[in-house]
Amino acid sequence: PHIIRKDSGNFLFPVRLFLPGRFFLLCHQYHLLSKYMILCPGYDKELSRRKTVPLWCWVRFKNSICPPRHRGHAKSEPGIRITFTKPPEDVFITDYRRYSFLLNYRYIPESLKDKLQFEEKLGQIGLKTNADRQSYGNCPEICREIEKSFERCITSESDVLQGCVWRICLSDVKEIEFLRDPAFQYGTFNYLRKNGRRFDWIGDFYKKLQ
Repeated sequence: PHIIRKDSGNFLFPVRLFLPGRFFLLCHQYHLLSKYMILCPGYDKELSRRKTVPLWCWVRFKNSICPPRHRGHAKSEPGIRITFTKPPEDVFITDYRRYSFLLNYRYIPESLKDKLQFEEKLGQIGLKTNADRQSYGNCPEICREIEKSFERCITSESDVLQGCVWRICLSDVKEIEFLRDPAFQYGTFNYLRKNGRRFDWIGDFYKKLQ
């Protein structure tokens, strides 16, 4: 897929994953992607072709590359933010909002009409949209329809994009920043709000449907 900001990427990770004296970074066991990423169409082929798990990165967040810092409990280690460049063919891009559907095994509608039709179909067999995966165990057709919809996760038509890269060479790096301020957290938008909840990406996606 086309990268909206193909000349920039952003990756945030603990200091202990930085490998001094090397000329490239590869994924560390500590930072393996979620097992649900296997459900993302095309990811398994990339995994097989490259023979290693990828590093996760931000590609776009609204009008920036990654989320702004926010006040909160910092991790025990400071972070390092690496800004780097990669050609489009070296980045596996997915929409961050739609990826939340994949994590929760939820159908990704392409329109408001599509959403309502799928909900009606579920209602006819006594299921709800927010049912867990086990609830669909006796409905293979529903499971196939849900997993087919995951293809919509692979798109650059979003203002919140994440990516996977398999290698960051020293020549790719544009800037390295040490994030030491203990009063802030960096690189995430899924922190707990004052009401005790995290941002609702699925609800936010529904609001944008037409």
